[in-house]
Amino acid sequence: MTTDNDPQGYDPEQDPDSDPEMLNPRTGAQAAGGEADGDADTDAEPDNLNPRS
Repeated sequence: MTTDNDPQGYDPEQDPDSDPEMLNPRTGAQAAGGEADGDADTDAEPDNLNPRS
């Protein structure tokens, strides 16, 4: 998608990245720190906040 030569300019309705569903937010148990579906961010776990201490 380019808007350089488009007289209509930017249209968020045509931009797939403007869809909040594409952001893949964690919901339910995943958002509450439950088991993720194989795509866990292990750095965000409380036990890994300061692994050297």
